[in-house]
Amino acid sequence: VTFARQFLMYWTARLTKLSLPQIGKRMGRDHTTILHGKNVYAVKRVKMGRMLSLRGERRNASGYLRLM
Repeated sequence: VTFARQFLMYWTARLTKLSLPQIGKRMGRDHTTILHGKNVYAVKRVKMGRMLSLRGERRNASGYLRLM
């Protein structure tokens, strides 16, 4: 259940224009919980060997995300 909730936190923050407090209100959580959940989800995915990117995204030589 926790991983699924973190999944929702991460992708809601990534794909919508909602602020963390707005996402938290909709999920019945505090904005700091949303921030923690989305960060934990990203780390878990990297440890699983799965990169998080959307179509059209590329990383530059420094590893920073840039949109094409």
